[in-house]
Amino acid sequence: MKTMSEIQNSTEQSANNSSLYFGGSSLTSGNWAGYVSKYSNFNSIQGSWVVQSITTDFSGGPTAAQWMGIGGFSGTNLIQAGTISMDTPFWGTYYRAFYELYPQSSPIYLRMTVKPGNIITASISEVSTNYWHIEIKDITTIESYSGNFSFDPNQQSAEWIEELPQGSSSLADFGTAEFGPYFTSQISNLANGNPISFYNYYDVTIVNSSGATMAYPSPLVPGTGSHSQPPYFDSFSVSWVRGS
Repeated sequence: MKTMSEIQNSTEQSANNSSLYFGGSSLTSGNWAGYVSKYSNFNSIQGSWVVQSITTDFSGGPTAAQWMGIGGFSGTNLIQAGTISMDTPFWGTYYRAFYELYPQSSPIYLRMTVKPGNIITASISEVSTNYWHIEIKDITTIESYSGNFSFDPNQQSAEWIEELPQGSSSLADFGTAEFGPYFTSQISNLANGNPISFYNYYDVTIVNSSGATMAYPSPLVPGTGSHSQPPYFDSFSVSWVRGS
């Protein structure tokens, strides 16, 4: 999966990997929709989301992923944990949990039962310098995974993202993807213990090479009381656009 910085600086632009355009607190991307927080040194992130259902396309190929991570906006080294929804011509539609240390490795798919409507929580934290702990839980099935890894991500950004993954022929019709406790009643979307709105943050919309919107985030809304004082603007949804 490509980072935003990589797409912005790439010399090989394609229909799904267009340049980024800055407009106040809003950005457009060829493959990301959601929210990005900016800070000098993120060492932890957490989030929750509802696994999206995708509409089957019998030609095969469409994919969409939900994840949270550190490092993908400001650099090319990204650590992330999430779920992916895939439609294939031979195996039909299926859903997987994954983590990735990009570009050190490809996505690692986990032995977890993931289905549309399941509630996922995930966290990534720096245990010591360049040593990270990843945990992802399926609250619905009571399955989980955790692991520790040596990695050096760019720590100047934290992301909660709906993605058109690299290599997918099209963005799957996922309807509406939901992130944060307003929708999940689970853990908040936090970085370094603070909600998205605590930092300088951007909302991000996926556009194609012609500038047409493919998926866009809602405004941030308050989650449920997992902090000491309101407002906790840490929840949002992302909507797929027909014709994308």
